[in-house]
Amino acid sequence: MTSWFRAKPSVPVAPEPNNEERLQRLRQTREALRRRHATALRLVDECHREALRFGQAGQKQMAVAAIRRKQAHERELAQVAGLLTNVESQLSAIETATLSASVATSMRDGAKVMSSVHAELDTVGLERDMLDMRLHAREAEHATRSMTRPLFDTGYDEDDYDDELAKIMMGAAPPPPHPLQSASVAEETVVMVRRADDSAHTAGVSADEMKRLEADLGM
Repeated sequence: MTSWFRAKPSVPVAPEPNNEERLQRLRQTREALRRRHATALRLVDECHREALRFGQAGQKQMAVAAIRRKQAHERELAQVAGLLTNVESQLSAIETATLSASVATSMRDGAKVMSSVHAELDTVGLERDMLDMRLHAREAEHATRSMTRPLFDTGYDEDDYDDELAKIMMGAAPPPPHPLQSASVAEETVVMVRRADDSAHTAGVSADEMKRLEADLGM
């Protein structure tokens, strides 16, 4: 049995617009309302000038008609201003929400990256490596101090070197020997005298000659 009714042709369903398309429509609506608002302002101003011109010319009916048109445009202007305020408020709220969602998504992605980095990071091994590097640095510093230290102690410190250098720069006489050096010279002199005494006894040198030798040496 055939049907007496014809099948209605299928109407294609338009795809649901995404958020960006909805925002674009709102922006277009806002621009249209702004243009209409500017037009209404211009018409109100023109009607006001016409009413003034006709009133000055004594054409009362034309002036009243201009005032009525002005009032109509003012009502339209108020309506358009209200619509524009609502659309701008909604658009601003949507843009702020979209920006907040984007920031939240970026922060969530950043948290995932940080979590993956911390998961791959061995904190115990890092602390151990840093401790080894500090130990090696201290050992290298100790080795450097050991290698740069003088092999023989001269009995001078940094202040003595500075004083001697200052005297040299000023052209002063050389400073007296350090006490340690003086003691060493005296000891060497005694040893030399004793050796000379022994040699004198061995060679038959008189006591008077030994005294003159001691006087020459400053003993």
